[in-house]
Amino acid sequence: LFVLGVRQFVDDVDGSQSISAPGQSDVQLSEGDAWVFASVPSGDAADLVTVRITDPSGATETLSQETIPTSSASTDGEQFVPLGFFSVDTAGTYTFDIDSPEGTDVRVGTLSIGKLLGFVFGGMAIGGIGFTIALILLIVTLVRRGGAKKRQRAAAYAAGGGGYPGGGYA
Repeated sequence: LFVLGVRQFVDDVDGSQSISAPGQSDVQLSEGDAWVFASVPSGDAADLVTVRITDPSGATETLSQETIPTSSASTDGEQFVPLGFFSVDTAGTYTFDIDSPEGTDVRVGTLSIGKLLGFVFGGMAIGGIGFTIALILLIVTLVRRGGAKKRQRAAAYAAGGGGYPGGGYA
C-alpha cells in the first residue's frame, strides 16, 4: 500500500499542467488546492525556483509550505519537488511568473491527498498488524516447542530411561 501511495503521488504530478520556465504562463485552474512542483537540471529546486502567482482579479497568491508524506516524485525521467500549494478560491486563469534556471520544468495540479494518506498510513497499519501477528505466532510456537520437549523428557524418564544404567557387580 505504501508503494501505491507513492505511485498515486507520481501519477498526480504526471497529470498536472506543465509550465515552461523560466518565464510567464497563464494556466486555467478550477477551485480547490493547486500544488506547484518543480524539476531543475541540477541543484535543489526549492532553492533555485521562485514562483509568483496572480489570480484572475490581479491579487498575488503565496505558496504554503506544508509538507506531504513524500518529498519528491520521479516522472518522465525528472525528479519533481513540491514547492507548496495555494487555495484556488475562484476558478479562472492564473498567471505564473517563474524565475528559475534554464531547463526547469514546473507543474501545477491537484493531489489526491486522501488517497495518498490512505495508502501510506494503511500500508503502515497493515505492516504493523502483520508484524504483531508474526511475533505472536513466533512466541506461541516457541512455548509449544519447549513444552513438547519437556513432555518428551518426562516420558523417557518414566519409561526407565532416565535412571542410571544397570550394571552387575561381579
